[in-house]
Amino acid sequence: MQRLLWTLAILLLAGSAPAQTPAEWSFQTLDGAALRPGLPAPGQVHVYVFLSPECPLCENYSLTISQLRKQFPERQVRFFGVFSGTYYSRETIGTYLSTYKPAVEPLLDPDYAVKAHFRAKVTPEVFVVDDAGSVVYSGKIDNWAIALGKKRQVVTEFYLRDALRAHLAGQDPAIRRTEPVGCFIQ
Repeated sequence: MQRLLWTLAILLLAGSAPAQTPAEWSFQTLDGAALRPGLPAPGQVHVYVFLSPECPLCENYSLTISQLRKQFPERQVRFFGVFSGTYYSRETIGTYLSTYKPAVEPLLDPDYAVKAHFRAKVTPEVFVVDDAGSVVYSGKIDNWAIALGKKRQVVTEFYLRDALRAHLAGQDPAIRRTEPVGCFIQ
């Protein structure tokens, strides 16, 4: 039995391609154009926000994402909305974007490569990547959502905003990881 398990593991590893890094990623936009964001420019960060058109938290956080986008010029922070898998059509994603207007560049991740790279689990979940390709913050946008269906009246912790401010000021974020709350990625 143990020999069979080892054989299966070797076959699986032999057939798997090496994981791509953010510098190598190539996406399709909603209109079918290719987009290769590469690594952020020196002094810039990329924010990857995993989104789902049917997740109520993604709907609710669209305004917050847009407000954050206005606080940070694109030369410092570039926001991407990642739609993993093929569960949602381009039309459904487009309707979500036009209805809720999160200020992100939408990226299609049909083969879950970006999800796998970051080990993303839910939407909305964010990952801040620096110009070296390192994740400087991941998790929640803020502490509004405590659990699915349970929210605070007042936001008291602004994790993503604070991480961006700290990193852009040349400091390590005080909080580098929070446990995200949201809808499972389809």
